Amino acid sequence: MLFGTSHRLQGAVKGRFNVDDPTYAELIERLISEQQIDFILEEATGLGPTTAEKIALCHWGQNHYLDVDPSKQERPEHDVKAQTGEVLLLDPEDPQKSKDFAYWEHVEDHIKREELWLRRIQDASFTRALMICGAAHLLSFSFRLRSAALDVKALYYMPHHKLS
Repeated sequence: MLFGTSHRLQGAVKGRFNVDDPTYAELIERLISEQQIDFILEEATGLGPTTAEKIALCHWGQNHYLDVDPSKQERPEHDVKAQTGEVLLLDPEDPQKSKDFAYWEHVEDHIKREELWLRRIQDASFTRALMICGAAHLLSFSFRLRSAALDVKALYYMPHHKLS
């Protein structure tokens, strides 16, 4: 099962701009129960522990959680740039627009990351896993998993009212 959401909800201890959302944790617990999950994988980029990691530890103890994404410091070891995108400021001189920005995504680096995630998932031992990733990866990674002959269910969770 693939679960796409905002990284701000993942509760990564070393993350920035975290939003405390009890519903996020409740949803993970519900998915574990209803989908018979026995392992959690996550795009946490070495910023954990995360909410999901803590839940996995509580449910099953050690060795049932894996952060599949290398930290920014480790990415060059995998031929991936540390920064996989860059901000495009729309108008830094206009006070109304100074907070507005767009973000260029470096597609090739995201492809390399997702390919690495897939290899790490294939090396993990589980019956049914929950993979948590940023919402931007939900469909592309779903397609990648399906191409690797893995069953995929995709769930999107984005409580915009809590993030703004």
